Amino acid sequence: MMNKITYQEGERLAAKYGYEDYGEPLAEYRVLSNGGLEETETSCTMISVRRNGKCGWIDANNRMVIPFEYDTLFVTCYDDIVLLKKNKKEGGLYRHNLARVAFEFKYDYLFHMYNMTYMAVLNGKNALVKPGDVLLTEYVYDGFLENNGERYTGYKKTTIWGVKEGRIDLETGIEL
Repeated sequence: MMNKITYQEGERLAAKYGYEDYGEPLAEYRVLSNGGLEETETSCTMISVRRNGKCGWIDANNRMVIPFEYDTLFVTCYDDIVLLKKNKKEGGLYRHNLARVAFEFKYDYLFHMYNMTYMAVLNGKNALVKPGDVLLTEYVYDGFLENNGERYTGYKKTTIWGVKEGRIDLETGIEL
């Protein structure tokens, strides 16, 4: 079993090794078929720290897990994908193969919606995207409702005929 890190342990590590700042331990979740979340065995086994203005993640033994190249201290991991911000753009890496990019660092905002579907925002418009930057929809949506683990959610978009609201399948990106 891997050593869990608490917020207090992060504070101790930051002081001991001279980090500029530290965040919370990385919370990792497995998304269940019913949309619920289950914490993984590796959850809270690394913590974010800042050095020279950039963030990285270390384990309980101060070994670097994710290098110091990121803008943010606080991230969450869903189904093995760690969402991060680098050079003011959001993207994601696979937690257990950090050399592998799940989402390119090109999004203004990236948010987990359902199973392996994420909401991506570029230039003020929203789209649904899956790992590998596979677009399920175009960037035409003004927003999506929080789905609370449901496969379908509401959307809103502005068309030449006015504002349209409806429901969308988060697995396929098809409007219902």
